[in-house]
Amino acid sequence: MAQRRGRPELADERHFDRLPRVISSYRQFQTLAEPTGLIGAREEGGEGYGKVFNNSHMAQGLSCPYPGNSFVPFHTLPARAEGTPMACLPAATVAADLSTTDATVSTRKLSARLFLILSMLLASTAGAAELNLTPTGLGTTFPSGVGLTVSFAGTNPTAQVANGTPIATANTYWDPQIPLSQITYRFQTPGTAGPFSAGQEAQNGTITFTFTRPVTNPRFHISEWAASNGTGFYATAWTLDTAVAPGGTLSILGSGAGTRMILGTAPVGAGGAGMPRVRGGFMNGLAGGCEGSTTNGCGTIQVNGTFSTIRFFVAQRMNAAATPQPITPDVYSVTVTLDDDFSDAPASYGGAGHAIGGLTLGAFVAPAAGAHPAEADIVNTLHATAAVFDTANPLANNTAAGDSDNALAAVPIVGINTYALNVPVDGVQAASTAQLCGWIDFNRNGTFETTERACNSTSSSGSVLLSWPIPTGAAYVAGESYMRLRTGYTLSEVQNPTGGADSGEVEDYTITLLPRVRLTKALVPASAAGLFNLSVEPPSATAVQTSSGTVTDVGHGGTTGFVPVQFGTTVTVSESAGTGTSLSSYVSNIACLDRSGAAVALGGIGTSRTFTSMTSAPTGPPTTPNTANANLSEISCTATNSLLPTLQVVKVTQNGTGTFSFSGGNGIAGHDITTATANVGVPGPVQILTSPATATTVTESALPANYQLDSITCAGMGAGGSASVDLSTRTVTLNTAATSFGSSIVCTFTNIAQVADLTITKTNTPLAGDNDQVNDTLVRGASTQYTIKVGNNGPVSVSGAVVQDSPGSGLNCPPASTVTCSSTVAGGCPTSPTPILMSDLTAGFPLGAIPVGAFVTLTFTCSVQ
Repeated sequence: MAQRRGRPELADERHFDRLPRVISSYRQFQTLAEPTGLIGAREEGGEGYGKVFNNSHMAQGLSCPYPGNSFVPFHTLPARAEGTPMACLPAATVAADLSTTDATVSTRKLSARLFLILSMLLASTAGAAELNLTPTGLGTTFPSGVGLTVSFAGTNPTAQVANGTPIATANTYWDPQIPLSQITYRFQTPGTAGPFSAGQEAQNGTITFTFTRPVTNPRFHISEWAASNGTGFYATAWTLDTAVAPGGTLSILGSGAGTRMILGTAPVGAGGAGMPRVRGGFMNGLAGGCEGSTTNGCGTIQVNGTFSTIRFFVAQRMNAAATPQPITPDVYSVTVTLDDDFSDAPASYGGAGHAIGGLTLGAFVAPAAGAHPAEADIVNTLHATAAVFDTANPLANNTAAGDSDNALAAVPIVGINTYALNVPVDGVQAASTAQLCGWIDFNRNGTFETTERACNSTSSSGSVLLSWPIPTGAAYVAGESYMRLRTGYTLSEVQNPTGGADSGEVEDYTITLLPRVRLTKALVPASAAGLFNLSVEPPSATAVQTSSGTVTDVGHGGTTGFVPVQFGTTVTVSESAGTGTSLSSYVSNIACLDRSGAAVALGGIGTSRTFTSMTSAPTGPPTTPNTANANLSEISCTATNSLLPTLQVVKVTQNGTGTFSFSGGNGIAGHDITTATANVGVPGPVQILTSPATATTVTESALPANYQLDSITCAGMGAGGSASVDLSTRTVTLNTAATSFGSSIVCTFTNIAQVADLTITKTNTPLAGDNDQVNDTLVRGASTQYTIKVGNNGPVSVSGAVVQDSPGSGLNCPPASTVTCSSTVAGGCPTSPTPILMSDLTAGFPLGAIPVGAFVTLTFTCSVQ
């Protein structure tokens, strides 16, 4: 529901595409709109006013909520003026109106007229109402679903008679001006023999109107009440029973107010004495009459207040009579209208309407006596240009002057995750449960869908929470959109975005859906252990919900999640190294894609990039949502860090230790590795290769003396990687696959210290040299001399070779006996021990330096036992 003060707005050219839909669905709804100048006692400066459905709204594309009815200009006279109020009537009524009251007006002409209105300034004030349908017996319903039952009680009561055809065609005495074909009840208040003198009354029991829901300020439209323009005639009177409708008052509306219908209080002795009363007027020859008679009372009675049951005491009051007179039966017609609240979003969203009965969104404001509730009136703002979506237009600004969409002072903008909105609901009846539903057009397709709905309920007035899960992907289109809120007692009505409801209120708001940006971490390879900090700046500070836009120490797959950002702002997506990570170990790149997968142009360099968020969101609500740039609603950025390949050399030496030097290409710096223990590998520094996927060679420098390169092996290469080894040049070459991103290569160089080939012989046959003879014999008790000869066959000289010999059984080699040493080169014999004893040989001792081809000879004597 929207209420506005001022003059009607000029239809926006952006609604032109809606007109074919409005006209093609011409017979859709039933509601009434009050004519200009018949507003009754309403104050222009009072609490805001609600809706008028005039030709401007037809052009603007508004919809009515009641199936089977149509929008037409309300009055039925041939002199149709543009800017007059609109009514939504049953199809049969529309046909009768167009064919019988103005033969020159056709549906085609009306359509053309609606297009013409688009270029005109319209000024009209009206209330939106609905009238009861044809009764079945004493019961009837309203298009909104409110039921009404009439009952009669008391002595000599009124009764229903067959509904007849009204006797004339004038309808200017009602407010709103109801077509005569819509008169739905015919009552007869019976006569009383009397006789009655002037000022005396006949009491005729009560008429009770019982509504299935509370209604606010209902209107009773009377025709053909008995009245008088002379003497000896009587007037029918209704007195409001304020015991049934506490605090209720009466107002008379329409051109008959004060003449054809008179407001007062019931006299002493009458039913409802002292309570508000209205009766037919004594018109004394007023021209024109009512229903073709100068003696009949007619007009509109408004019961001020919110009630479910309204009861009238019925009386017939005698006018000044020369002689006492009997009172004859009075047959008259009654129609009831209820004020309605309507939605005001563009026609594509469909219409929603509620019978007004005290249950409201926001605080309920009791209307002034004789006025419509705030929800049912509207005064549009006059616009002299086509730029209608300005700050004065309630559809563009929910706080504009005259706008009484007062549930929300401001509508929070939509961010991420969940949209939570506290909606004030007022006027909840005791022992009742009010339903509240809301829709947000997240995909901005011009319709409210079930997936865009949130509902809740409450058994008392106060704030009610609605929560929507905010969609992602194609279901979310950033920009200006619409939200609809509905409250009522009937869930099946309120949970639909369109159609009528027998209670409550509807309010439509414009709502902003912010674009969002997400930054995600990708590592190459995914198993890389790096941690990073990600940031999207600046996040919206006011969206529901928002995000800080930052995360820390995330690895592969880590993300900021979607971050809401303002329209047309410079967005910065950036990363920095997290705990234990160095950016120098990675090649960094940030790229952004819109929802279609198209690349977003970026500014900035390296780990901080910028772009401008979507800028084409309209400044006012379009009739056709601007979704041309829908793919910019979500920007997904990826910060990719590719781990540079590394190489490490491990040195292993066998049979010795030493220092070895290495060098290479692709960023490998020269370095030395010193081994401390044979056969224990020593790792060199881990070095980052400058260029991934590049063939790379590692070389070991010339080896120390007595060392040779035994093998080169490499591990940790990329998929498909290989290492080509050349021992002769001490090099290994890694192919391009070996050095791919994330490779952690370890190459092991194994060097062996060269070992001399020593020979040793022992003999006691010196005549044959080192060769034993076949017939060599030993005699017990004799002495024999043994010779031990150690030779070096190369390839290297040897120092410290240990020689050891223990006497065998049957030999007596005294430990203190001397062992003689001789050498073919100087230094072959040890310098210690000196002299060499047999006990030294038995224990073992080191020899001196034995060059290649040199020999050392040891001799000693033992006795044979």
